[in-house]
Amino acid sequence: DEINDLWANFLTNGNPKFEIETDDKTMILAINLSAIKSETETATPPQSSTTDGMTSKVMKGSFWVLMGQVVPLIATFIASPFVIRYLGSEAYGVLLLISMIPGYLTFGDFGMGLASTKFGSEAYGEKSPEKEAAIIRTAAYIAFFSSLALALIVFVFSRFIINDIFRVPSKYVDVASAGLKIASVGYFFNTMTAVFNTPQLARLKMNLNVFVNAGPRVVMTCLTPVVLYWGGGILGATILAAIITAVILTANVFVSLRLLPQLKSFSIDRTQIKPLMKFGKGVILYGAAFMLIFNLEKIMLPRLTEDPKQLAYYSIAYTLANMTTMFTLAIGQTLVPAFSQMLAPEKKTALNLLFSRSFRGCLLLLLPATMFLIVIAQPFFTVWAGPEFGRESIVPFYILMGGIFFSLMMYIPNTILLANGRTDLFAKTYWMEILPYLGLAWLLITQFGIAGAALAWSIREICNAILFYWFSKKHTKISYGFNINYSYMFLAVTILVMPVLFARLLNNYSLWLLLIVPAAIVLYLAIAWQHLITEEERVIVKNKMNPVFKKIGLIIS
Repeated sequence: DEINDLWANFLTNGNPKFEIETDDKTMILAINLSAIKSETETATPPQSSTTDGMTSKVMKGSFWVLMGQVVPLIATFIASPFVIRYLGSEAYGVLLLISMIPGYLTFGDFGMGLASTKFGSEAYGEKSPEKEAAIIRTAAYIAFFSSLALALIVFVFSRFIINDIFRVPSKYVDVASAGLKIASVGYFFNTMTAVFNTPQLARLKMNLNVFVNAGPRVVMTCLTPVVLYWGGGILGATILAAIITAVILTANVFVSLRLLPQLKSFSIDRTQIKPLMKFGKGVILYGAAFMLIFNLEKIMLPRLTEDPKQLAYYSIAYTLANMTTMFTLAIGQTLVPAFSQMLAPEKKTALNLLFSRSFRGCLLLLLPATMFLIVIAQPFFTVWAGPEFGRESIVPFYILMGGIFFSLMMYIPNTILLANGRTDLFAKTYWMEILPYLGLAWLLITQFGIAGAALAWSIREICNAILFYWFSKKHTKISYGFNINYSYMFLAVTILVMPVLFARLLNNYSLWLLLIVPAAIVLYLAIAWQHLITEEERVIVKNKMNPVFKKIGLIIS
């Protein structure tokens, strides 16, 4: 792949790349191309071409991360109707609660997952494997003791959490308490995985990362209905999840040792403890506030309504709305190590260009995804989860989509803030928001139920988007120059609005939508390809995608 990238870049820009790390054959090719260039003409390559290699890597990595989200999501969509029907909506809400509680505690690794990715990627960029390995080992020790302490607290006080905090119906208290104990063990394995996958992320080996993480999760998703069919119930599903997290941790350690053999030692670098802890302190403050404020309405719903079904209805709406986040989260996970390697002042132009391409790409992909989900939402809920969910989940879904759109618009700017180590901005903002958001969520949930929970979440996300736009401009000096043709952008958006109006005003279940929706997406993509991205970006996309499409007889011209 890197040889192909090198050759394509030479043909396009006359500029062989020397900064990529590859094997001897690629380096020889680079030297030969350089000789060809010197014999023909001397030219200064465009500044933008310096990012082509990183852009290609980010595209490739994002594709794999996206596949790592899409495949488990497909498995979830296939398995969840069986899970819902085997358990019933009330017990399904309890199972969701058990799985969600450890998710609120992802900050329990003291921020070492993100810290090891940032500092490990910087060490990898410096070509210092010993330093990279020392950083990961040191972060792993910190995460081990921090997450173990938190897991033990959840394990010991599981009954209090289930019964007194979340007020789960009495008939589910015993099994939910036991399930939460098991989930706390899985939580510990998950936090350690977030550190040991650093070598994969630093090298942008997202294919490996996806294989060792998404593969076992797909197996777990497919096996859960089987466990329920054979009478495993809530407890059996929770045990299966804990086993899979142990498998994922083992696989990540094995792969990372192959990528970074220096990781085999058990020693730590004491000089790295202070910078890791300093960064981690910001992450833990940010992470704790993030998990609390992003899930506060979910915590309040079963308590205020005293009905686990409401959490189930809301979670189904939230899950479908969050499908729009898949590509943005995929490219964001790839961009954290990429941005971390481009923070030097001499790389500012390249950093700005990569940021602009990523932001614009996310926007252009987010628009048709939003249209598609709005059109299919009500039929999907009804067929997939049952008429009860089609009736109860649709209104909160529409409300959530408004907040998610603004949230995703700021995801790439937020990523560059994280790469710059400005976790303090997130921590301060989220902690300051908790009390106002608590009051807003309480007021709206008591008045409007799950629709009120969705409205509170969306209002907060819109306010945060405005605030973090200002933060990114002030603290990173990043350029928001997108060079978008606004006339064609308006035309493209108008085309996407047509299927939404047809579905909402006429008939969500009309068979005409099977023709209208694909036609609108094709027209939109044609306009975006010709008028909303640059010629250089079209070349990059063609160079990456044509080898794939060629296998099925297609070529992007």
